[in-house]
Order: sequence, then C-alpha cells, then structure tokens
Amino acid sequence: MQPRVIAILVARNGAAYLGRTLAALNSQSRRPDTLVAVDAGSKDDSGALLAASGPAQFVTASAKLSFGSAVAHAVHVALDAGTDDEWLWLLTADSAPDRDALARLLGAVEIAPSVAVAGPKLMRSD
Repeated sequence: MQPRVIAILVARNGAAYLGRTLAALNSQSRRPDTLVAVDAGSKDDSGALLAASGPAQFVTASAKLSFGSAVAHAVHVALDAGTDDEWLWLLTADSAPDRDALARLLGAVEIAPSVAVAGPKLMRSD
C-alpha cells in the first residue's frame, strides 16, 4: 500500500511563482493525496490563486509566522491525527517540483524504512 502524502504549500507574496508551482503539482506522476494551501499574510494575489487551485484545505496565517510556524499552523488547523504511513510534502510558492519529484522521494524512503525526513536537491529554475 502506498503511503498517504499531504502536500502543504505555503505562500507569502508568491503570486509571481504560484502558477508554475501549482501546474507542477498537478502534473506529478505520483500526485499528493491532499493539498493544504497556506496563505501567510500575502498582500498580492497569492491567497486568491491558492484558493482557486482547489485545495482540500485553505488556511490563512499571519505574515509574522516563519515557514515552519506556518506549516505547524496548517497541520494544527487542517489535518487529523497522522498515521504511521503518512508523509508531509512541504513546498513554497516558488518551488516548482519536477514531474517525478514526489515519486522519487517516496521511492527513496520506501527502500530506507528508518528515514523520517527526506528532501530533494534544490536547484534554480534556470
């Protein structure tokens, strides 16, 4: 059985990048089971773009929160208690993952059951 993946996408004034990031999420070869979108006090169109993307949950947070605190807020507000076979995929407005990013991350942790945290190599889009 495949693990359940909850993508948490946090945006703070990231409207310029969100279109590409949302398109990249929608084109994943292994899509997340749930998307929780967090608008962290944006003054641009980030909140509207996130809400229009059709997330399972849309959460607003204070602009004063760090990325980690915005994620914690989303987990507290939007998610039920986790299971042993559940992963959080943490994304920012400007992190447009490659088509196979989630599938590769899950493949890496599948062969290493003691791994609790995994992340990709981050690169500039150009």
